[in-house]
Amino acid sequence: MKKAAIFSLILLYLIQSGLGQEVSFSGHLLYQSPVSRVFSVSTGDLDKDNNTDILFTEPDHDLLQWFRNETNNLFSLHEIGAYPAIGAIVVDFDLDQDMDVLACSYTLNQVVFFENDGSQVFTMHVISAAVQHPLMLACNDLDKDNDLDIVCATQDAGTGMVLLRNEGNLNFTYLQLSAQSYSSTWAAIIDLDQDNDMDILGNNFMASGGLLWYEQTAPSTFTEHLVPYPWVHGGAAGDIDSDGDIDLAGAACGSSFAWFENNGTNTFTKHALPGTSNCPVHVEITDINKDGHNDIAGVSWGSSKIYWWQNDGNEVFTMHLICDTLVNPSGLCVADLNHDSLPDVVAGSYSRKLDWFENKGVGTGITVQKDKLPFDIQRDPVTGDIIINPEINNSSPYEVQLVDALGRICFSAISGASRLNIHTKQFQPGIYLLRVLSSGKQYTVKLYLE
Repeated sequence: MKKAAIFSLILLYLIQSGLGQEVSFSGHLLYQSPVSRVFSVSTGDLDKDNNTDILFTEPDHDLLQWFRNETNNLFSLHEIGAYPAIGAIVVDFDLDQDMDVLACSYTLNQVVFFENDGSQVFTMHVISAAVQHPLMLACNDLDKDNDLDIVCATQDAGTGMVLLRNEGNLNFTYLQLSAQSYSSTWAAIIDLDQDNDMDILGNNFMASGGLLWYEQTAPSTFTEHLVPYPWVHGGAAGDIDSDGDIDLAGAACGSSFAWFENNGTNTFTKHALPGTSNCPVHVEITDINKDGHNDIAGVSWGSSKIYWWQNDGNEVFTMHLICDTLVNPSGLCVADLNHDSLPDVVAGSYSRKLDWFENKGVGTGITVQKDKLPFDIQRDPVTGDIIINPEINNSSPYEVQLVDALGRICFSAISGASRLNIHTKQFQPGIYLLRVLSSGKQYTVKLYLE
């Protein structure tokens, strides 16, 4: 049963007149490796202190480490283990309410699980030694049996996308999803067609390749669909055009960046993003400037640049520069590290650096709301429903939207200056944005449904 919603009431107040201004970023060097590229970057709360920590890999150093977020822009370095991980993610893999680390080694042909004892002491378990050259990982419950399965993107192995189906007690069944993807460099698990089961996303990093969607048509049975995009290296999924379905974005080392519009029946139309780049390798979908429209961020390995493309709400994109001094950036992660409700960017690089690019906001376009919201937002202690009551002196009609982490509008209603209840049990657990639009202003509250 889902628990009551827990959320902060004061986050962002968006002034509509300032939304066209450019976001500024401030760079911070977090780490310089003595010998290794910093390849994969992931975030999560490893020590359960409600701060977002940073996990990163040094595949040439045989060392997997994390930065504990101590708040006030301070980070302390800690070791997960002596292991040559290339891909790693933060996930509660054993479902014991603390965050673990799932990692893979290209050189050892291993997928491993670092179990967190709750005090950030990690014990390594080998999940599989059968996956050839795993590069990146994704994790979710694909077969609805209440444990987490793993998808691996394998590079230079001829095995493409591989599923490790969790049978319990650290026993896994190996399933190769495709025989034609020689090299894969990205993996994700998401319900792309919104039919209430999880699908798998990946890529074929070849001239004849593209983004791959493995549709789950029956339990643990998948049908492959190809979205052609030669030499695509990285991908992302999210609702870019705010029409309620899930679009895709891609970074193609042989060309540039693009997004792929879902026409509502899971066929995709390619739209090139403006600008030229030398060997794009990674892309993310997120609302960088908090204007309610999903933007796109990307890394260009050959150009040594990190970009973001501002979405004006009509899918007209303007390219902006985040950094042009990080030589050969590779991994990219977008997360709010300093609790200002603005998505920051963390990147690794082949120049052996880990950098945090702090999102400073849009000049006068985004400010922290210090005054009381003109709405009383509470939760029902019995049902967990979200209850919105306008203040007595606020008699204007208002619109409410509940938006999930992928930018999909899950709930929308217009209320004539009266109380509104949102029944939370109809939604999946996760992070949501509650938008209240009234008198030309938008108030955004982040909440978590359990």
